[in-house]
Amino acid sequence: GPPVMSPIVAEVYGPDYNLLITLGTAVLCLMTERQPSWKNSTALGLVLGLALLTKQSAVIFLPAITFLGVLAAVRRQMTWRTAICHLALSVGLATVMFLPWLLRNWRLYHTFTPEYTTTPLLTWPSLPYGVASAVHNLAKTFWSVSGMTNDIGYPFPLLGFGALLVWFVGHQQPAPATGTTEGLNAKANGPLAAALLLAFGFNLLLVLRFGYLFGMGQGRHLFPLLLPVSLWLAAGWRKLPVPGLALWTTAFWILYALGFAMFSLSRFP
Repeated sequence: GPPVMSPIVAEVYGPDYNLLITLGTAVLCLMTERQPSWKNSTALGLVLGLALLTKQSAVIFLPAITFLGVLAAVRRQMTWRTAICHLALSVGLATVMFLPWLLRNWRLYHTFTPEYTTTPLLTWPSLPYGVASAVHNLAKTFWSVSGMTNDIGYPFPLLGFGALLVWFVGHQQPAPATGTTEGLNAKANGPLAAALLLAFGFNLLLVLRFGYLFGMGQGRHLFPLLLPVSLWLAAGWRKLPVPGLALWTTAFWILYALGFAMFSLSRFP
């Protein structure tokens, strides 16, 4: 049966995601290297290995890293042999670091991903209903959730949904006439943007699958890619023709975070 969680374990449950966000951001920074080097590939493998040991959710970076290596070979930025060697170094090193934990799972649970051992499968009235519920729970908890026993509901997620609406409207606007900063979709950043979209799509499918099977597909499972998600949102907001938009946006989210933190703390005994 499921293990009994002591108060001490329950209190410290969750810092792994904070560490995964940090390590995931480090992986993304290393992926921005446009002139691959053996030093960078080694560092990428080490950081990815640490991320996998922190949370197996870091597996979402593997398709993105592989995509960048293959794309570099296709665009003849390096030979296929060199690209394969760089991928083998990064992915192989991360796999070697993660292998002891995988073998432990296999020895204890006879599976590499023991997600079925502690959580029962859900039964939905229909497939569309289950998928819709998983999507709604993912969107809601991405914007406001606080701990296992303090799942904050509405109205806080409505502000996040409003932010998504602003992002959508912003992306319908023409690009600003001024400014020299390369956007996330600029030609120079196209390969990285495509790799991040691939990682996000893979991550999204895994979270929705987890939510459909177990009802636990929360927004925090998207946090390894919190940095690119923030960049995508900001890229949409900055297109809005609003004077002082950066100042008002920053002030709004500071007040939102402060209000949510105070509200969350008030809910704990």
